[in-house]
Amino acid sequence: MIFLLIAICASVSVSILLKAVKNSRIEIPQIIFWNYIVATGLSYFFLYKPETPISALVNSSNWYIFVLLGILLPTVFIVMGKAVQTSGIAKADTASRISLAIGILASFTIFQQKLTVLAIIGVALAFVAILMLLNRGQSARTISEQIAVRESKFAWLWLFLVWLGYGSIDVLLKLMAVKDTMSLLMLIFILAAVVMLVYNLQRKTKFNFASVLAGILLGALNFTNIFTYVRAHQELHGHTALVFTSMNIGVIALSLLVGVIFKERISKVNYLGILLAVVAIGLIALGRN
Repeated sequence: MIFLLIAICASVSVSILLKAVKNSRIEIPQIIFWNYIVATGLSYFFLYKPETPISALVNSSNWYIFVLLGILLPTVFIVMGKAVQTSGIAKADTASRISLAIGILASFTIFQQKLTVLAIIGVALAFVAILMLLNRGQSARTISEQIAVRESKFAWLWLFLVWLGYGSIDVLLKLMAVKDTMSLLMLIFILAAVVMLVYNLQRKTKFNFASVLAGILLGALNFTNIFTYVRAHQELHGHTALVFTSMNIGVIALSLLVGVIFKERISKVNYLGILLAVVAIGLIALGRN
């Protein structure tokens, strides 16, 4: 479980960093580019195996994991930004977490986890818990967010792409764990860096030193998040649904607790959601036996 806990902490740290630089002179697309450069270096240092040449990895039957993750990882950042602009933070965040449905479906189909009554009840409670954890009340939506929602005709499309993107990434990372292709991470980050470089050049981004520093920190956190998440799937290989659920709920719950430090209010509904989440995770864990 230690890998799962580290993955949750790293994921929340990534979110905190992105929020911290939101109102600064640092552009998010720029630090995401540098993040993948740093993640590539860390992958080479920790994961590269001389006996497994890059050409062999690309020509293997797992090439689709490399291509899909290399494109999806940077793209989902861009899509999430569009969803926040057109639907607001609350709906965009909900769409990303409800993507758990894709992982749960894959758990009992692609990865053939046994479907039990306890697991079904646990999954149902998990979705209820997520909605309760994400509930911040109507006051949480700013005036600008409300205007954006009314003005956007394609808000639903961005939300759907967020849901599909996050869910697909979860399933692909699980496939990496199953096929033991962690060495692909370096190639995935290289492709992701190329995608973000093209995006930044298209936007005529002016690179600056502050973005490099922020990108270094983001890259270390992002690499840690993905590496430990895949290792958690390998460690708990027979508990796929449990890992998917614990990761999603854990990130939301920890984010709420971190919010307390920044004087954010946690409602009674949120507290009840945390309690329900614990019950849901317990049922899913028991449902495996």
